[in-house]
Amino acid sequence: MNHIIIYLILITIIIICFVFLHKNYVDHNVFNNLYVNQSQIDGGGRGIYTNTDLKKGTFLFYTIIDKNVTPPGAMINHCNKPNCYHFKKNNKWLLYSIKNIPKNKELLIDYNNSPEFIKKPDPSWTC
Repeated sequence: MNHIIIYLILITIIIICFVFLHKNYVDHNVFNNLYVNQSQIDGGGRGIYTNTDLKKGTFLFYTIIDKNVTPPGAMINHCNKPNCYHFKKNNKWLLYSIKNIPKNKELLIDYNNSPEFIKKPDPSWTC
């Protein structure tokens, strides 16, 4: 009986977390048009790409809430020629496209415009 209660509690927690993520991290119309793939940035790991053309000024998702990097925010790579910009509004960092981004291009930001707890890139590095 105790195992069933623990199982139900865990399921409830997972559902609550999903609802929180679903409502707080992304603009779902845009997020449905993004996918994860290997970054084109050397040493970048995974990156987020668009599978449709994005217009300049499109809100994409939150990169940081309070001082916590969101799951999609953790996959945005640095480039000194970014196509996205994130800025702080209250306790959230919002990610917007700063130019038209064609289909199958990686979303990139300049880490120099990030909170102090985000490691800054080597100034000599370019993408």
